[in-house]
Amino acid sequence: ASCAWVGTSRAWRVPRVDGSQWHGRCAVDEPEGGADAVAAAGHKWTLGPWGAGFLYVDRDAAADLEPRAVGYRGVEDPTGDEIEFKPAAGRFEIGTTTAAAHVGLVEALDAVDAVGLDAIESRIESLTDRLKDGVPEDRLRSPREYESGLVTIDVDDPEATVERLGERDIVVRSLPHPNGIRASVHAVSTEAEIDRLVEALEPEW
Repeated sequence: ASCAWVGTSRAWRVPRVDGSQWHGRCAVDEPEGGADAVAAAGHKWTLGPWGAGFLYVDRDAAADLEPRAVGYRGVEDPTGDEIEFKPAAGRFEIGTTTAAAHVGLVEALDAVDAVGLDAIESRIESLTDRLKDGVPEDRLRSPREYESGLVTIDVDDPEATVERLGERDIVVRSLPHPNGIRASVHAVSTEAEIDRLVEALEPEW
């Protein structure tokens, strides 16, 4: 399955898309609809470490971008009298990178490839369906049909619910708009964990 591109931001010089909720759970094709850049965190659905991620930039758009900082890794001759930037993305390199985070991200990507995106998304869909089936219709704020592994549920006091569930080692987050909690369901989640969450939410109804 392929994720659909939705929404671009023109706050940048070029239209861009935040793809953090896609990478690692479904196939992502080259962006359509005018997005010149797509950024994604590696620690979300890819399950990589903090500190590494992805950035796609259209070649034509990249040709017009200029570095905002100069680093020895981004120039042709660090000891030269003139600043001559490297071609392509190399000119944006500034200094030493976080090697451990990038090694961890490569391992995470290898794991995703080994399991397969179709299997991952199918698993997430099955588990989110299981969770939604346990939530009353008037309390479910996410679409009934599968959209992603994020499921938003209406509760009377989100902060109190997060704290109460946390005491049972169930981690969800509160949301201000809409007022509720959000569960993040991944392929590594289990049916038992979903059932435990549904049971723990029963006092909310």
